[in-house]
Amino acid sequence: MQNQNNLMSLVLSYGNGVILELRAEGENEEAIELLRGIAISTGRSIKLEMSSEENQNVWLYHEGDECYRQPMHEGGYTFINPVPQPKKFAQSTN
Repeated sequence: MQNQNNLMSLVLSYGNGVILELRAEGENEEAIELLRGIAISTGRSIKLEMSSEENQNVWLYHEGDECYRQPMHEGGYTFINPVPQPKKFAQSTN
């Protein structure tokens, strides 16, 4: 139950724009599609290309990431690595 409450708090914080930057990776294409869906639906984010000014003012962006931004004033950024990372997730389960 505690983990479920923590997850709900995280989702609500994200949806309400409390999280200013978030970078996510997925094990496979299905996970990456799920992350995109969360960014667009829960976060109400819009996919955009980073400007050079924005690029200098964020911490979590990695070259090649997809960028989504929440449309509110000072809205948070979500960066999603579009390349599946199965090795990272395999290591975390061992």
